[in-house]
Amino acid sequence: MQKRILLLLVATAVAVLALLASGQSRPLAASEERQTLEGSWAVVITLDSPPPGVPERFLNLATFMPDGGFISTSGSISDSLAHGSWVRTGNRQFAVTCLGLSYGADGATEYTFKMRAKLAYTESGWELTGPFIVDTLDATGKVVFSATGTARAFHIDVEKMP
Repeated sequence: MQKRILLLLVATAVAVLALLASGQSRPLAASEERQTLEGSWAVVITLDSPPPGVPERFLNLATFMPDGGFISTSGSISDSLAHGSWVRTGNRQFAVTCLGLSYGADGATEYTFKMRAKLAYTESGWELTGPFIVDTLDATGKVVFSATGTARAFHIDVEKMP
């Protein structure tokens, strides 16, 4: 458990350093017409009440396409990539929905998960934050578990080689 926490802290520090060292001169949400989620993001997930065996915080990677498509990792090796959509809902505000599959030890699909989030650029315009809910569905589509939390995302920018 301590090793996982240490890895998460290192990953978070790397994401923040990458953001600071990226050389971007203007915040991503500097102007109304520039507001988009397009690109790749390092996302720190914080669960409100994690189930047993699941860390309270973990790193996720997400890529938002210009046409509203979205793919994301879940942070678990037993989960598929999540696939979904995003849309701008207002000034600095976005809605995101995605679906993914979780596999058992035998490789068979055990359940489906659906994540919905409201994301907003922070005042600085350099990062996104907002609440989310993840529903776990059984084979019949019945919700068997739900989790809530907060996402904090840092844009992954191209860095110059030393």
